[in-house]
Amino acid sequence: MRRTRRDRAGRRRSGRRRRPRGRGARRPHREAGLRAAAGGRGLAEAIERDLPVPLLLENDVNLAAVAEQRFGACAGVADFVLLGVGVGLGAGIVLGGRLHQGFAGGAGEVAFLPHPATELGTEVLGARRIAEQARQAGIEGSPSTREIFDSARAGDERALAVVDATARRIAHVAASVALVIKPELFVLGGAFGASADLLLGRIRRHLARDAAPLPIRIVASGVPGDPVLRGASWLARHRARERAFAAAVGGRPHETAAGGPYDTATGGPNDTDLTGAGKGDIT
Repeated sequence: MRRTRRDRAGRRRSGRRRRPRGRGARRPHREAGLRAAAGGRGLAEAIERDLPVPLLLENDVNLAAVAEQRFGACAGVADFVLLGVGVGLGAGIVLGGRLHQGFAGGAGEVAFLPHPATELGTEVLGARRIAEQARQAGIEGSPSTREIFDSARAGDERALAVVDATARRIAHVAASVALVIKPELFVLGGAFGASADLLLGRIRRHLARDAAPLPIRIVASGVPGDPVLRGASWLARHRARERAFAAAVGGRPHETAAGGPYDTATGGPNDTDLTGAGKGDIT
């Protein structure tokens, strides 16, 4: 039996919620898609279905490396590696002026390099590892990496021991990477860059003692402001310019089937050319 308009109105008054309408409405298929993509797989596709613009997902350390070449310590440096720590340790690798992401887009996971003090396949360094070192040093509670480093600045011997152990592991990671790609420069980014006053001298001492034959130069990040945000802003504008140019000449932007941001004739399938815009770009 067909419901009358009055019947439908009565159902609404009885407390049943109407489905929201419009672009801001939550849709079951969108929620299901995002839940399915919570682990990372298919996340870009799940978001892009409901956005009217192209979408690019990028690693935060890679974005910091982009900013470092455009606005920081690596202006004019063709080959460098940015080391940044968050939950884990990551490397933003630039070779020949291009952000190197590897064939599958996952280059730079240096936290899992083999190390004598860790089991194979476990992290050599990261927030969890630093917290573990703090417990081993007798530091009580669950202080963050920043709190541990602040205690070291205040002269806490246990915190200073953690800082030194962290510096030694950074030195060993840098030496391992240098054996393979021989970059001109290493950069401390993220929480490491913010603690360069504690780390740089110690890292250099460990390198001189444990990896003396390798010509490793390491500096702090030179990017003012938020390097990840500045890198993302530059990359988005770079992509927009390329798409606009391609549309103007009737071609297609240099994008890859795998979803990498850019491709050029000489690079790998997921490498990003960082040489296409002026160094003075402002974000």
